[in-house]
Amino acid sequence: MKSKSIGQLKVHSDIEDWYESEAVSILLLGGHNLSFTIEDIDEDESPEEFEEAISNFMALEELLKSKIEPYIYKNYLEFKEAVGPEYCPTNIPSPSGVWQHVFPSYVNVSRRPYGNEEVYVQLLAECEWEPEHGLQVVFHKGKLLNRVSGQDGHLTHSDAYDLPEEQDRIC
Repeated sequence: MKSKSIGQLKVHSDIEDWYESEAVSILLLGGHNLSFTIEDIDEDESPEEFEEAISNFMALEELLKSKIEPYIYKNYLEFKEAVGPEYCPTNIPSPSGVWQHVFPSYVNVSRRPYGNEEVYVQLLAECEWEPEHGLQVVFHKGKLLNRVSGQDGHLTHSDAYDLPEEQDRIC
């Protein structure tokens, strides 16, 4: 299978219903190379929506990082408050310094199984303050920031906390 945006895809090494790409340059991350994992596209009724979401994500510019920073910083502050400074020695004095402590690892593309059933792109990363669960930055249709949280597998805040759709929020 081939993606117009990220090139040749091969069957995922662990899950035969998924595909993965070679590492490609991500504009949002200043050219940092990451691989993509695409979930369950073969059985999907609208596989073109995956390509559209990937294309949208690949077009996101690095300037967007500054708009994401406050949400990542909030995730950091909430974690530090929850565990206490002795269990979170990372010190980030402002949102503008948060990306120095985030280490993107790969990108995941999947369809939300309920609710709007649309395609979401997850930027998955390790982060210094939460080594166990890391960080995910989720984009609805690959272009709209939708959620910032630990890597819990949920694409929306409302899914994570079993809330009505109208109570959904970024973090």
